[in-house]
Amino acid sequence: AAMDSTDAIYSASDTFPKHEAFGLTSQIRRTSVSTPSNIGEGAAANTSSSSVLSGSLYEVETQLRIAERRDYVDAETVRALLDTTVQISKMLSGLMKSLQAH
Repeated sequence: AAMDSTDAIYSASDTFPKHEAFGLTSQIRRTSVSTPSNIGEGAAANTSSSSVLSGSLYEVETQLRIAERRDYVDAETVRALLDTTVQISKMLSGLMKSLQAH
């Protein structure tokens, strides 16, 4: 799910203006990549790292909202991407609870 979200964010950010290549486009892509990267490293097993993952998800949300306000992406796309972000957050929360129970 996290990698699918990253793919979707890359696709959505392809439509951002060229002058944002080193600004918002680059930032939102880096942020979206950090979530599956950290999960892949097993960071979700560590409580402090899980807060970093949650922080990355909130950063993506903020960056998507900025892109929407700038009319770089439509509201429907943002809503779909944020739904995916919420799903990832719930999965991470469930994983953390499961790991803490063991």
